[in-house]
Amino acid sequence: MEALAPPDRRVFATAAVGGRDRFLDTLRTIALARVMLWHAFGEPFLTYVVAAVPAMFFVTGSLLGKSLDRRPWPGVLFDRARRVLIPLWVFGAVAFIAMRAAFAADPSARTAVPWRSVVFWILPLGDPQGSGWEGGWMSQPLWYVRAMFWLLLLSPLLRAAVRRAGALALLLPLVAVFVLDALARDPAFTIAAAPELVWQLGDLALYSVFLMGGFLHREGRFETLAPRAWWTTAGLAAAAAAAWVATQPVPLGVVNNSHPMHLFVGAAWLSALFALRLPISRLSARPVPRAVVDWVSQRTMTIYLWHSTAIIVTFQVLARHATYPTGVYAALMVAGMVGMTALLVLAFGWVEDVAARRTPRVCPLLRTPGDTHTSRHHFDRHRRLVHRAVGVPAFAGLLVLTTVAATVGPIEPEDAATSNTVGAAAQASTRRPPVPSQAPPRPQFEASSAPAATIAPRTAVLGSVTGTSAAGSAATAATAAPAPLAPAAGDALAGVLDGTLAEWRERWGVPGVTVGVLVPGVAEWHGAAGADAVNGLASRADDRFDIGSITKTFTGTIVLQLVAEGRIDLDAPLPRLTAVPSFPYDQKITVRQLLSHRTGIVNYRDTPTFAAAPDAIDTPLEALEASLREPLQFTPGTKVAYSSSNYLVLGFLLEQVTGETFDELLRTRVLEPAGLVDLVHRAPEAQAPNFSTGGVVTATATLLRWAVALYRDHVVLDDNGLAPMRDIDTVTGLGVASYGYCPCTVDPSGVSHWRWIGHSGGTSQLVYSEVDDLAIAMNVTDSLWLPDRGRAVAELLELVRNAVLEAQTPAALPGFGTK
Repeated sequence: MEALAPPDRRVFATAAVGGRDRFLDTLRTIALARVMLWHAFGEPFLTYVVAAVPAMFFVTGSLLGKSLDRRPWPGVLFDRARRVLIPLWVFGAVAFIAMRAAFAADPSARTAVPWRSVVFWILPLGDPQGSGWEGGWMSQPLWYVRAMFWLLLLSPLLRAAVRRAGALALLLPLVAVFVLDALARDPAFTIAAAPELVWQLGDLALYSVFLMGGFLHREGRFETLAPRAWWTTAGLAAAAAAAWVATQPVPLGVVNNSHPMHLFVGAAWLSALFALRLPISRLSARPVPRAVVDWVSQRTMTIYLWHSTAIIVTFQVLARHATYPTGVYAALMVAGMVGMTALLVLAFGWVEDVAARRTPRVCPLLRTPGDTHTSRHHFDRHRRLVHRAVGVPAFAGLLVLTTVAATVGPIEPEDAATSNTVGAAAQASTRRPPVPSQAPPRPQFEASSAPAATIAPRTAVLGSVTGTSAAGSAATAATAAPAPLAPAAGDALAGVLDGTLAEWRERWGVPGVTVGVLVPGVAEWHGAAGADAVNGLASRADDRFDIGSITKTFTGTIVLQLVAEGRIDLDAPLPRLTAVPSFPYDQKITVRQLLSHRTGIVNYRDTPTFAAAPDAIDTPLEALEASLREPLQFTPGTKVAYSSSNYLVLGFLLEQVTGETFDELLRTRVLEPAGLVDLVHRAPEAQAPNFSTGGVVTATATLLRWAVALYRDHVVLDDNGLAPMRDIDTVTGLGVASYGYCPCTVDPSGVSHWRWIGHSGGTSQLVYSEVDDLAIAMNVTDSLWLPDRGRAVAELLELVRNAVLEAQTPAALPGFGTK
């Protein structure tokens, strides 16, 4: 390697603060900025721009190595642990106060405070957990604190290894990175008691490499390397990263999701930054960058702990006022994130001073080591006034933040399985940083004073079907209309519902909407308001639309029929799929896990294959193979992640078990028995494999008939067969091919009750209330997954329900079901 002349010490001397290396402080500042941008926008490409966490551990290693070389290690560990734990405890205290306030405002399973996990908020040997209310925005980033704490405890051993073996000490953790990655990708390797242990050990292996790299830097091992050598190293690491991503799975294209990829990208960026060390140090010595770096260096822990809270609060504010073009939204998000983070740092940054045994200061920039005697005297003279001027609004802002956070629920997430239905305008509007293939938000349960009523299974009132037809691969129901399930709603109810729908659409800014309401045997109503935002056509009550993922209720029904016939076992390992030779998870996942999105199989729309060439995904097999090129997101059965690819697997399984095509099964087992007319199942097309996961086109009248046939009259499944669909998880709101929708209650006996059971698609929703004997089907012309749209739909369901129930009172019964 080419030797490098000693750097210009004058540059680094003027850049130093209290003997610190300004270059390292600048690296950490850059890394923190990138972390904040990644958490704010969640765009995978950002993870390729400066490997932030490796850089942060490298800087920590260099500074920690300096301390370990000067003082006995017990004192160093105690001092460093205090600097980590005290800010964490203050943050945890505020987090638990906010979670407790949310629970007091809305006592439910979603807001229940996780007191059992408080131990990890005190001693972060594991990942701290929050309530469903905070949605991970306060707790999830704390994995970094867990990794930091473990490496801090191991640092004396790692430092001794570097002293003894030099760079060879990196060999063991480097090997461990690749071994643990292979184990994490193998679904057969499962630790039931600790499903995340292998990944967490991978964290330790990966970041210990960069921590020990920092030790080597502290020893001066890198001072003789010329920029050309650093650029060569960066190029080799980048080439290794490119080779890895081309030949090995990097889940969702996110560097952080693959430890080997993170290793290569981290090494590439660190090498490139060291090649630019001299210009970076010169730039950071200028007044404005110097002030920023100094401030961040003294508030690093506070910024990391609080920035994600600032992000989600900023998002909540932006999402509740308007939609914005992409550039405007990004600018507002960055401004809000930085401003709110600064406010929180002013409110809590002094905790880092206490932890470091420094004089507590609200704003450390008010006094720097370069201050003259006169300026220090001036500062001391006005310190109280300045601190009050800054501190009072900071704590006032914190009070407002806590109040808002305790009264505002999470924003509805985007359903990755149906995101193709979101228009360009929606994509440019405010969106919560995406959680890939996320299941519906956790439900809210409220205590009730009496158990919910139940209704005994009813006898079928569906009309008979006289014939069927099919065209190509599209399954079509009989053209002869079955007998109506109820008379048309009377003028009074129809007028109320028409007005309610129109007012709701205007209030929530929905371009167009179609709604159907059915009380079997009593009344049926269909209405529409607004127009399609794209083509401008007015919405009509009989509009036909793609029901999207509601198609999964048909697939789930057929599976449960075969379960009842003894031809499929819900909990037995999946057999080998002859139609999918590349399927690697037979004998490793179950049908129940597929039905409830608990397999970890990546949704095909979230794969690099789809991102690179979406139009090439035009068959069910192409879509599933795109998913199979990626590793599982988690060990099957341990988590929930919505993935349409699960239902593609079920479609192939159904065809294999029965020897019939999926469209034949759909026609004979669902459409004909349920009397579903005016329904077509579209063939696979570019970007939409349809098959057993989507593609059914119909109108609200047919959807209402399906809800009654499935959930009420047991036409296609008896009560026992329907039981898995009704068994809905109270944490995720997810059952087998069904969801539970709130408002929800817990009766005095502790039994949970859902107001609605049903399913959602990209633009459509179908729900049935057993207690009210009421079905509602709806479709919007843009998307159900826009910010606030979930709250809007929940409100509409309640408005319609209340109008129908009020119309059924004795005084209103005359003419209720007649025109």
